[in-house]
Amino acid sequence: MNQLVESSNCVNALGSLGQVVKGLYHCMKLEPSLLREAAHSLKLLTKECSQELAEQMLSTGIISHLLEILASNNQQSVNNPAAAKSEIVDALKSCCQEIKYGNKIAELLRASPIWAQYKDQRHDLFLPTTSTVQAITGTLSSSVHAYNPLNSSHCRRSKLIKRFRLFD
Repeated sequence: MNQLVESSNCVNALGSLGQVVKGLYHCMKLEPSLLREAAHSLKLLTKECSQELAEQMLSTGIISHLLEILASNNQQSVNNPAAAKSEIVDALKSCCQEIKYGNKIAELLRASPIWAQYKDQRHDLFLPTTSTVQAITGTLSSSVHAYNPLNSSHCRRSKLIKRFRLFD
């Protein structure tokens, strides 16, 4: 999924399908161990949040679920929960910038005491640094491939793909 959402053409196509956010929402709820990967995909997907994606964020109810995740300290099965939370915050901030629905999203967030704790923090401090260093030096080691959920084990990739399938 992350490789798909790195392309703006794919993001536009996924956003126009009308259920990509719903698929990520179900993935987060049904397979909490994949929260980090789903949060990363959501962040990339909403990097330049379209009207369709912002509308999906509102209509699916994912915003309240994301706020619950931010409030939760019980995420033992999540690989790097601080990074997952950081990417959730970045995704929500991006959605607030959308022209038509951004204000509604921002209103929901302002009404949350949880959001008040996260909105002004620098969350990039929680992200893994190995990929940044390697991107600067131009080297690519196996650790970068291990970080990418689509290049890791076949089992995890299958789980993510199965959980991401769009639900009726």
